[in-house]
Amino acid sequence: MAINSFPNGSLGGPFGLTERLLKDMINDTQIGSALSEALVQFCALFVAGKFPRSLAEFREKLIELTKRHFPILSNLVTYLYQAQGLLKLEQGYEPLRSCQGVQQGCPLAPFLFSLVLKEITDSIARNIPSLNCNLWYLDDGHLAGKSADILKCLDILQNDGPALGLFLNLKKCVVFGRADDLTCFPPEIVRNALGHTVLGSPIGSKTYISKAGTALFSSRKLEDPQMELLLLRCCTGAPKMTFWTRTCRPDFIYEQLAKYDVMIDDALQHILGFPVLDDTTRTIIHLPLSFGGLGIPCIRWSADAAFVSSVSSVKNLFSLSALRQGYSEALASLSLGPVVQTPPADSTVSPLINPATEFRQSAVSVVNNKQLWENILPDLALERKLLISSRTCKGANNWLTTAPSALNKTAIDPCAFRMLLKFNLGLPLFEGMHDCPDCSKSQDNYGYHALSCKIAAAPIHRHDSLVNCIADALRKAKIPCDTNVGSTTQQNNERPGDIFINDFDRFGDAYFDLSVVNIFAKAYFQRASKGVLQGSRIRFNQKKAKYADLGPRMKPLVVECTGGWDSFSLDYLKAIAESIAARSRKTAKLTLNSLLASLSCRLQRHQGTLLVRRCLGL
Repeated sequence: MAINSFPNGSLGGPFGLTERLLKDMINDTQIGSALSEALVQFCALFVAGKFPRSLAEFREKLIELTKRHFPILSNLVTYLYQAQGLLKLEQGYEPLRSCQGVQQGCPLAPFLFSLVLKEITDSIARNIPSLNCNLWYLDDGHLAGKSADILKCLDILQNDGPALGLFLNLKKCVVFGRADDLTCFPPEIVRNALGHTVLGSPIGSKTYISKAGTALFSSRKLEDPQMELLLLRCCTGAPKMTFWTRTCRPDFIYEQLAKYDVMIDDALQHILGFPVLDDTTRTIIHLPLSFGGLGIPCIRWSADAAFVSSVSSVKNLFSLSALRQGYSEALASLSLGPVVQTPPADSTVSPLINPATEFRQSAVSVVNNKQLWENILPDLALERKLLISSRTCKGANNWLTTAPSALNKTAIDPCAFRMLLKFNLGLPLFEGMHDCPDCSKSQDNYGYHALSCKIAAAPIHRHDSLVNCIADALRKAKIPCDTNVGSTTQQNNERPGDIFINDFDRFGDAYFDLSVVNIFAKAYFQRASKGVLQGSRIRFNQKKAKYADLGPRMKPLVVECTGGWDSFSLDYLKAIAESIAARSRKTAKLTLNSLLASLSCRLQRHQGTLLVRRCLGL
């Protein structure tokens, strides 16, 4: 009866089973009765309080080990885990005690779990000194040695583990070695004679390992550089490599990092459609998006900084003699100045007590990337320097991080996308000299004229597409708005705004007028070179002066061809996003990011078409 009272529906949702899906499954003729019986038995165990005794003892052992090894944390851990929370049921039933392991979502959970697990790993090290490898990452253990030694490890895990609340699942264990050496292991353990995967990294024969790079090349089958670049940034092992460099000495894994970077460069060259030969372009590609790059890091360049930042974040908890080996060498290779400071030998101050001493890992990354940027500055022409710096603004690179979708109009034609990548990297788009097919004037081979030429209707289509994007978002939120509306104070037929919203803010009606400026045009280049978004400020001031009679009701929306919005215009977009969010279930921040992503994709899609048509003649 309780389940049947749930609302109808069958969506599992991102977090798995929901009440609607459960209701549908219970009412299913094939599995409904069996599922109902299983749920009743499961609930009966909880109501009876039949928890394994060792799980309750786990917390007692946890508190004891914390007091022994980390007394500075003992009061906090005791406060969090000694008292049992109570889950109250219906009247007549005893409340349930929360006595199972560590609290889900607790930031200390991995640390406390490792503290208990250390009892097992230390026992293995003491009793089996001939073991070649005894490495653990939380509950993923990796043991290497003779078959007899591995069997002894299994005995320790199965005999000592339950007393600590740790239970070994043989069905999830894998043994790797020669086939004739694997017969002595329990039949439940999976056997693999070629190799196996350790934390996502293949270990074994060359044939088995060679499969690691296939993910970097399988995305080529998509024939979609926009999707390939997104997958390369977010998947294909990049998160694993980041973890690797943060936990391993860089000098120990330099050869492997170099091989990975070669595969990344090869994948990037396929996406770009041309070989990257000069070091300056390669550096720009590997810079993060916030520095005007493509956001595909070069692991070798960032390995030392990643390792130093990881160790530095916890070094105040240990003495100088206990710091990780390789830390001093990696730190010496970097010029980080005061970002990383060595604690005094007698320092006992922990960042857990004094937040002022807390280390910010992002600071090392910022300094390291600034050094890479400053190293290439002398080799950049003024136009290329302006191009890269103007792409560091908020929203300028959203077209690179948004998933392509024809429905949401965020997909970009493959040929246009490759031209956009060349343009945003400051590379020539064609060889020799070509005349513009629209105005017949000679044009540069970097695409600057192609984006500023006002002949033909393409720039108008670009402008109208951005206006429609904002208007559609407003109408979808049921906010009344009109497009191409003139002001009642104007004595001519000029319209001051592309979008008009009645009673928008405390100033009353609002006239939003959108403009796209090419900062490489003669009218903007000189001022744009003086600072980020200075070019867009010229057009913003022009619009304000032209419709001075409207005062604060006139709200120019000015975006540069590289994607950056004027700072005042960005504030106006934030106000629009807040109005939309107030009538929807989304936050203002999420609404603004969604709006900027749509605008960025539409802007670049039309500019890519302009570059292809005017530079390639297609």
